[in-house]
Amino acid sequence: MTLSATLLCITSSPSWAQERRSAPNEIHIGGSSALSGALQNIGSAFPKGAQLYFDAVNAAGGVNGRQIKYTVLDDAYVVDRSIANMNRLIEQDEVLSLFGMFGTPNVLATLPIAERQRVPYFAPSTGANQIRDLNAKMLFTTAASYGDEAARMVAYLAQLGVDRTAIVYQNNSTGQTTRKVTVEKLRDSNLPAAKEFAVELNGSNIPDLAKAVAKEDPSAIFLFTFGKLTGDFVKTYAATGQRAQIFVLSIADVAALYKELGLKSRGIIVTQNLPPPWVANTPLVKEYIRLLGDAAKGRPDYIHFWGFVSAKAFVELLRKSGKNLSRDGLIATIKASRPMDLGGYIVDFSGGRQHGAKYVDITMLGADGLFIR
Repeated sequence: MTLSATLLCITSSPSWAQERRSAPNEIHIGGSSALSGALQNIGSAFPKGAQLYFDAVNAAGGVNGRQIKYTVLDDAYVVDRSIANMNRLIEQDEVLSLFGMFGTPNVLATLPIAERQRVPYFAPSTGANQIRDLNAKMLFTTAASYGDEAARMVAYLAQLGVDRTAIVYQNNSTGQTTRKVTVEKLRDSNLPAAKEFAVELNGSNIPDLAKAVAKEDPSAIFLFTFGKLTGDFVKTYAATGQRAQIFVLSIADVAALYKELGLKSRGIIVTQNLPPPWVANTPLVKEYIRLLGDAAKGRPDYIHFWGFVSAKAFVELLRKSGKNLSRDGLIATIKASRPMDLGGYIVDFSGGRQHGAKYVDITMLGADGLFIR
């Protein structure tokens, strides 16, 4: 495997810190993600999925004869490090486009930089609505928002006739924005208002909060928390003896959740922003499973698959941009593109759209920590 087909930031060796602009036979793109720290499981999954597809494209001759070089820098989910990585990618490496930037606060901090410098900001791996509300012209997303996922949760409960709900949300901008969308969707569906509970970022109020939620005896709980807080709440709530159907968003670290909770995680409903990556009923999933098996890269995973799908959409746009690539040219290509059927999943930037997909599915965690539909 050549250097251009390697996920560069798995190592932080200074030997590659002197890289500069793309060579004439390369297309250099880059991103910043949590490859270490508490969120490394989900932070590394997206770029690895993207790299799986880029490797296959490079092995087949690249895009218009040029190899894709994907540089991913580790920020450990620290905003200041994301900003530093962003500046390096734009100013030193002179990447054609940002790709797969991770983390809501990190994207909120770095997207304005891309906007000022007119650098395409493609497929950030967050569905936070407040990012979309910025109306940034350089931003192009490839999956549904957390708000879209919350709306699907509400529609699912409306079908079942569930009318006693609680919203437990992380007390930051992402949690608050997703709470707001859920409140609106409940009202639009003529369902009773949910009881609302804010989880502090350090989790210090979870013991008391779980008791307060249990006292309300909801049939369903919308749990809009992230990282360790999710497992802490589920475990603490279960200890109250009350039972409710718990819903979490696609960004939840399900592997960590199952590791911490074991059988207590069984039955949690998880919304997903992509089709199931292990059900080989579309050309896209068949291709993913085949390449995953060929590379011996492990079992299918939703966030890994999101990276793969985003890379496939990006390559299609690169092909349409021709050989004389530039940032402005790529932006023009995206804006002029027609709906792209990637093999059973549509990404559509036509008509001035910047958010290319709204697909949301409902899954449930089984006893073995795997998803069932």
